[in-house]
Amino acid sequence: MTVTVNWDSKLERVVFYRFDGRWAWDDFLRAFAREPELAASLSGARYDVLAEMTRDTRLPAGPAIAYVYGVYRRYPANWGITAVAAPNPFIRAVFNVWLTVHPDTRPRFFVVDDLEAAREVIQGSRSAPAASGAGYQSR
Repeated sequence: MTVTVNWDSKLERVVFYRFDGRWAWDDFLRAFAREPELAASLSGARYDVLAEMTRDTRLPAGPAIAYVYGVYRRYPANWGITAVAAPNPFIRAVFNVWLTVHPDTRPRFFVVDDLEAAREVIQGSRSAPAASGAGYQSR
């Protein structure tokens, strides 16, 4: 299985990651390499990320927190937020640990149960005032 990345089909300016079944961290890093190219096509306009981890997705072996934080530190300046659709309790627990270890990421990451909720979080963040204090939530 694999990780794919492209524009979301339902919301504008949303980079959509699909994680299918078993994948490796190298798959994730290859997919992320495409994200800055997509972001550059927006000439500095804000974009957001939606990660779908609803299809029997499992985290691969390895330091998940280090991989995700490494990508976070390389996000382009025009990145807004990331909403992760992950009903798997283990994946949600890893995100909770990551956000505790790296609290600087809290305002820009959201973990919810499904794609609809993830899109709602993105739409809400776009309509919220910049100083709203919005941040990580797990629903």
